Amino acid sequence: MFLRSVQFREDDIVLLRPCDSQAFTEEESWQRCFVGVVTSVKGDFSESMNVNVRVATAEVKKYPEVFRGTVPQLSDTDPEQYNPLHQLDELADGDSCKKQRLQPSLLQQVSLQARRQTPFSSRSAADEGYDMFGDGFRLPTDLPLNEAQRQATISAMTNRLTLVQGPPGTGKTHVACAIIDAWQRINPTKKILAVADSNVAADNLMEGLSNRGIRSVRVGSGSESDLKEESIQDLPRYRDLLRMRDKNSGEARSLRMLLVREAVRKYNVIIATCVGSGHEMFDDVTFERVIIDECAQSIEPSNLIPLGHGCRSVVLIGDHKQLPPTIVSREASDGGLGVSLLERFVGSGIAPIHLLNEQRRMHPSIAHFPNMQFYQGKIFSRDVDDCNRPPVVGFLWPSQHSRVCLIDISAGLANMEQSLGTSKYSLVEIDPILAILRSVLQCGTIRPSEIGILTPYDAQKARIRSALNDSFDKTLCYHIDVDSVDGFQGKEKDLIIFSAVRSNPRGEIGFLKDARRLNVMLTRARRGLLVVGDQLSLWADTVNWRPWISWVGSQRSIIPISRLNDYLEVPTYKYNPVSSGAARVGVSATGTGGIAGTNTGGGAIKAGYMPQGFQADFGGGGVSTRGQGGREAPPEPMHEEEEVPEDWEQHL
Repeated sequence: MFLRSVQFREDDIVLLRPCDSQAFTEEESWQRCFVGVVTSVKGDFSESMNVNVRVATAEVKKYPEVFRGTVPQLSDTDPEQYNPLHQLDELADGDSCKKQRLQPSLLQQVSLQARRQTPFSSRSAADEGYDMFGDGFRLPTDLPLNEAQRQATISAMTNRLTLVQGPPGTGKTHVACAIIDAWQRINPTKKILAVADSNVAADNLMEGLSNRGIRSVRVGSGSESDLKEESIQDLPRYRDLLRMRDKNSGEARSLRMLLVREAVRKYNVIIATCVGSGHEMFDDVTFERVIIDECAQSIEPSNLIPLGHGCRSVVLIGDHKQLPPTIVSREASDGGLGVSLLERFVGSGIAPIHLLNEQRRMHPSIAHFPNMQFYQGKIFSRDVDDCNRPPVVGFLWPSQHSRVCLIDISAGLANMEQSLGTSKYSLVEIDPILAILRSVLQCGTIRPSEIGILTPYDAQKARIRSALNDSFDKTLCYHIDVDSVDGFQGKEKDLIIFSAVRSNPRGEIGFLKDARRLNVMLTRARRGLLVVGDQLSLWADTVNWRPWISWVGSQRSIIPISRLNDYLEVPTYKYNPVSSGAARVGVSATGTGGIAGTNTGGGAIKAGYMPQGFQADFGGGGVSTRGQGGREAPPEPMHEEEEVPEDWEQHL
């Protein structure tokens, strides 16, 4: 049953529908649906969970938790569960449901421009009481901004709708904080609602505001930020809360909620998730200014929730060139739910998009390919060079100018991916990762907390984590971040090691072909990026991976796995080539038309095509090639089942 495979979380939006074919026809059951929000989840998911749902009704204060039931009851029929809902008179009248106070002026301007009937106009200067276009215009914030950030902030001051695209490392959070600061200074009496799709993103936004001296209140029980507690510490009854906690009083939770409500009334900047902004405590609060961070990762319906509190000005910040919302349902994706509000607005040309064009995260060599491939070369590197982004010691980078390297397993260790359910893993990629870690950690210039290991599959992530625990001190392992690419968006580390996993004779690489997933992976590293993978399988993707491999080859930064120890200051890797009889599609097993090589370390290197543009001379004991020629890559497979990230639930 579908619901039994879903892990409910607080603030999830659910649709309640009776499914008893004997009591209701299909049409009648859909007519008796109700929209609700999960308020709490209790119990062991492996057996049974009790899920409390608050129905979206005008009488929500009178009936705070109308529906309660276990997961099987939510998916099967229990007419007695639904009868109380239909006894509420106001539910039969659609006009009595909870009102959403979206300003007509904002709706009208957006809808007219979408139909190409009128240009999207600016707010009049009289609305805010300052001269927006005078020569002496000065932003009402002291935060330092570059020109692109300044123009985005000016747009937020002068337009009802502002779109901001922030490529990796360009300071999206900084711009959001500057806009909030400027809004607050212009009119300190008007409340500001700042939201993000996930609790992590909302916590990051609040931390950014706190670091810049901007006071805010974080609402939502899903938050794990210590800053959430700080927002209520100045309230008079906070000491009562501490005493209740010391006594383990059951009333502490209720008092804390009252303090949060009091803080919402007292302070002007409120932080929440998109769905959390629909909480009943905001029913009587007007937020004329709304800012939605990481907008490209959230679905459109969730973006509409924060706009329902009297919004007159909205800023959407995100990057539609990075990962989109994760949609599990193919039907919903085909229906357009996978397109974020930001991406839809950008595609419609409804308003100018402000591109933040200065990145201060990555060494320029790391930023170069993503910039050219995904951003048409419009991004410039500032304040990042060999001095403040020195090479990671312990790995001998093949090129002194490049901090990107491909460790190619195609010679001797190819075709080794394995399946585990719907996931995949590759054990032969784990030993090279461990050897690299030993070398860089023993050299002592990089801390474990500055290292991230990424992989697209949960099965590989689990095996890498297990191998780390078996090979290193537990304290050290705890600080090394091992995650999926999807779970790492928004994060950054000095050194990123990517395990590609996919290695097969058909050249099938699944969702690794997604340009946005590749963009995220390539842009997490500050000082060094190492990719461990089968270049011949990755080469099959002609749109993104093939250009990347060609570019890395032009930088003389492709290392055959047989020579990995030559590039480690502490060489511990044991190369054990695996003989495989599986010939790659489109590649002659005898090497006709391809490049043959020998391996003095033992074991035959399979003959195959050479990617065009691959110019590297690795000397004896490896594959030595020169020139542009090569055999065409394997043809694209006729059909491959679409894959869904295993950790999709973490991104809802």
